[in-house]
Amino acid sequence: MSYQMECAMNKKYIVRLSDEERGQLAELTRKGTAAAYKIRHAHILLKADADGPAWTDERIAESFSVSVNSVLGVRQRLVEQGLEAALNRKKQAHPSRSPLLDGEGEARLIALRCSAPPRRTCPLDAPALGRPGSGLGNCRGNQPRDGTTSSKKMR
Repeated sequence: MSYQMECAMNKKYIVRLSDEERGQLAELTRKGTAAAYKIRHAHILLKADADGPAWTDERIAESFSVSVNSVLGVRQRLVEQGLEAALNRKKQAHPSRSPLLDGEGEARLIALRCSAPPRRTCPLDAPALGRPGSGLGNCRGNQPRDGTTSSKKMR
């Protein structure tokens, strides 16, 4: 029995790619426009294919500068979850950062952002503010926020 056959028998997750999957992976690696980790995962799967080169995990890890556990993880995701899951990174079970907004907060933010802007009560033309005869003397911009009169008017 050959060394490759013996290693394949000891492996828990054996990669067997269809011709279509092999073509997709080859195209992904040939184009080189995808994220680097996707291209690396595609190379790992192509070399781990039992019907192709059938490299050992150690040889794959050394060739692509990854750990043997990374190779095992890509193999496992392919067998258990399919090609797309094997190409993409594994989602974190417990992310280090919690989301800033939940679904309800995100919906409120989108509704606020898509609504009309608030109507201004006075123009933003600073030289015209307070000019005699402009009719802008009672604009909210000229009054303190607490509703009291300013100390300048009381003198």
